[in-house]
Amino acid sequence: MLIRDSYALVTEDAARGQGAHMSAALEIMGCAAGPSRAAAAGEVRESFSRVLNASGYNDQKQIEKAGQMYNMIESAARNHCSV
Repeated sequence: MLIRDSYALVTEDAARGQGAHMSAALEIMGCAAGPSRAAAAGEVRESFSRVLNASGYNDQKQIEKAGQMYNMIESAARNHCSV
């Protein structure tokens, strides 16, 4: 719900690769503060950049975009954190 309800703020953080909403989402996924969370945030930034530039992104509904963001954050947490 955090991602869906705060989608605009989460995407701003994802574009920067850091921020309170990104940190909160990663923490919820079990990613503790520190180098692992920073690496996970960097992966989300890279993934979001690819998704943002993909054709059809702007045509998606917000719930679909939020689902993609959830999957990117979950994957990054799985790849970089002890979850």
